[in-house]
Amino acid sequence: MRQLLPPTHPRHQKMVRDLLYGADATDQMVLTGAEIMHASTLRAFIEFMPALEGHDKRENLTALRDVPVEIFVGDSDKLTPKRHSRQLAEALPQAELHVVERTGHMIPQERAQLVTEAIERLLARATAERAVA
Repeated sequence: MRQLLPPTHPRHQKMVRDLLYGADATDQMVLTGAEIMHASTLRAFIEFMPALEGHDKRENLTALRDVPVEIFVGDSDKLTPKRHSRQLAEALPQAELHVVERTGHMIPQERAQLVTEAIERLLARATAERAVA
């Protein structure tokens, strides 16, 4: 199957686009995502699924309650439901939730500038708070 559908195959790219990306993703972004998926084995995906099913860290959120947090979710994300991001934002009083239009699961790739700006904001706040202390 992997040989029949390499990352450059149109069907592989359509599957990856539909699963991971929003409407504005470029063909190059999708090809990169297809290459990443192609490099992962089916066995790895299957063995990873139980860890995802049991991954509930809500009780650990208290460690983030008093720090700035930026939460991003694509409005077209098929892997991470928007309700999960909303629940995180509700549990974290200092969190800022960003629902990014026309974006799927691959936000750092699709909207690199937005993610970079968020990291810069967090770093600026952390360094300002440290300078005051």
